[in-house]
Amino acid sequence: MSVIEHHILNKLSATRLPTISQVLVKLLSLCQDDRASITELAKLIWQEPTMAQKILSVANSSAYIHTGPHVRLETGLIAMGTDMVRMLVINESIFQNFRGLSRNVRLDLRAFWHHSLTTAMIAYNAAKHMGYDHDDNAYLAGLMHDIGRLALMTVAPEKYASLFYRRDDEALCIQESHSLGLTHAMAGAWLVRYWKLDPAIAESIELHHEPFDRITDAPTLVRVVHLANQLAYCDEENPMIEALAARYGLELSTALEIMSNVREHVQKSADYLGIDISDIEPVPEEPASLPPLADQADMNQEILSLLNSAEFGRFFIRQTSQTHLQNAAILAACNILKLNHALLFWHSPAEDKYSCVATDTPSHKLLGISVPAHDSSVLRETATNRQPAFISSIDELTMAAEKNLALLIGDTHWVMIPVSDASRSLGVLFGSLSHEQLDTLKQQKWLIKNFVEQFILAWHRLQETKKHIQQEVMLVEEKYRHLSRASSREADSPVAIVRNYLHVLNQKLEKQGSQQNATTVLKEEITRLEQIIHDMVAPSGETAVTDLATLVPGVIQQFRDAHPAVIITEHRPDAGKTSLVRAPDNLLKQILVNLLRNAVIAIKDDGEIIITYEGHKERDGTLYYALKVGYRESGMPVQRTKGRHPLQNAALKKQQEEQDMGIVYSLLNQIHALIGSHSDINGTIFDILIPAYAPLTPKI
Repeated sequence: MSVIEHHILNKLSATRLPTISQVLVKLLSLCQDDRASITELAKLIWQEPTMAQKILSVANSSAYIHTGPHVRLETGLIAMGTDMVRMLVINESIFQNFRGLSRNVRLDLRAFWHHSLTTAMIAYNAAKHMGYDHDDNAYLAGLMHDIGRLALMTVAPEKYASLFYRRDDEALCIQESHSLGLTHAMAGAWLVRYWKLDPAIAESIELHHEPFDRITDAPTLVRVVHLANQLAYCDEENPMIEALAARYGLELSTALEIMSNVREHVQKSADYLGIDISDIEPVPEEPASLPPLADQADMNQEILSLLNSAEFGRFFIRQTSQTHLQNAAILAACNILKLNHALLFWHSPAEDKYSCVATDTPSHKLLGISVPAHDSSVLRETATNRQPAFISSIDELTMAAEKNLALLIGDTHWVMIPVSDASRSLGVLFGSLSHEQLDTLKQQKWLIKNFVEQFILAWHRLQETKKHIQQEVMLVEEKYRHLSRASSREADSPVAIVRNYLHVLNQKLEKQGSQQNATTVLKEEITRLEQIIHDMVAPSGETAVTDLATLVPGVIQQFRDAHPAVIITEHRPDAGKTSLVRAPDNLLKQILVNLLRNAVIAIKDDGEIIITYEGHKERDGTLYYALKVGYRESGMPVQRTKGRHPLQNAALKKQQEEQDMGIVYSLLNQIHALIGSHSDINGTIFDILIPAYAPLTPKI
């Protein structure tokens, strides 16, 4: 394989070629399976909406409607017949990908399609006469035999356009080989392999212009497509038919049978695909003349441009971070653009300046140096105009900072290359080079253009990758929070029960005059465990919203199950109003668990716990939701304390209450809540103000 041929194939591997849909691959495979049922085919066709719409439009056409309009897909497939369905599926499948290859090509493709459909139909008819059992495969190979011509149009559209209209014969291959270093047959075979279709089809495409004596022992499909391509240019009265029949071991009558009705079938296929082939002029044969050398030089330059684009793309796309990509740009600029030294300046929109982020110089003293983005600077003008600036004298640089940079990186000539996409300027590449190098680079603007394009593509891909990773991290974090909350809910109840029984045990030991060191340690460890669970579930900075109307009844039910003798009553004077607060549900649950546990320990058998939803209250410009939690017990000797105070100043007088309520204060403080207490001979009420989720209603 020649160097230029290798280069173009590399370009094909890097260019924006369409990938054939896996549904279409399965459809093509199913169409070639004689055992496939209409139901299987219909099920697969529904997965390709464009295909289904096309087949339904054909099935509902006047040619097939017998019982009424709007037939079902399965009914339409049966009416059309297996052979017609297979042919339509193959045509539409390949047409979609051909259309993808030619989307940027403004050409008249009618002659191309006419020849492709004709070759496909002849190959289909010839297959059974030449001992090839898979006529659908023959049709597909014939339909795709010239796909390489569209592939080459993606490589060099301007120069190949004139060759695109030439007759598909040996003369065209000579011209392609002379100009590009390879033929459309080679490019087409490569593309079929790229799509991972049947290797036999790729081989038939690759050899469809080989001299006949080189394919006499080739697989049958190769000889079928080879014959079909030549017969496609013959009408039924052409004397070449007899000669071709003899060459391929066929009777003249057989060859004429192969050619019969081809025109009718091709017209029908073209109609189905929406291609007008009614007034196509025959493509004349042309001598195998070579294009002018000047055109060849231009073509080779364009190919080298595309080659370098592919090389840039593969090199840049391997970089895994923005820093690596920026350093790769410096390396590529010095090695491919032939710069002696290079600096990459990255734009900071906030400060409107360019800072050096990468350099090839042995000393990294230039890293971080900044250049203001003044309107009068060459650097700013380069970024704004998005055109490279070729600098032959240091006097052409208008800013002292730019001149100093030029002196630091040396040489006598410099170039500034804008690194920009359609929406913004990312930076500017500043390079030094000699007079001869500068003249050469001026003639290679296409190389600069491809350099920048491939860098931008790689940069955008990094941004997409970063965004995808961030989304994945968010999903993992959300899953972690969900699992943590579930674990917290599971842990709340047993921890509360252990703390309750520990308190009872502590009272018994106190009555017996026993040491309480062990229970004190256990209590401290339980408190620490509760804090660990809280930190795991509600990490710093997380803002959560909880509905008290849902949370509180659940906590109450847990206590009723554990303490069936205790009466717990809810009052809802704010019924119908929102009770959303800014706090994690697990934290609020822990607060309520501690308050209720305290109340259970304090009251006697005939006591009652009361929870009242007070609704919204405003304090110092902040909206809170007020919740009262208290207990009533006749004859309980308590000290009166009144007042509302922030948590950091709150302290209950009784030492036991301080120990039991310590965790409540800590948790409420974390959500910026306020608490107050009111005690009398009947019991104690805690007034809790939790930051509300609803905004303040504007006063009129």
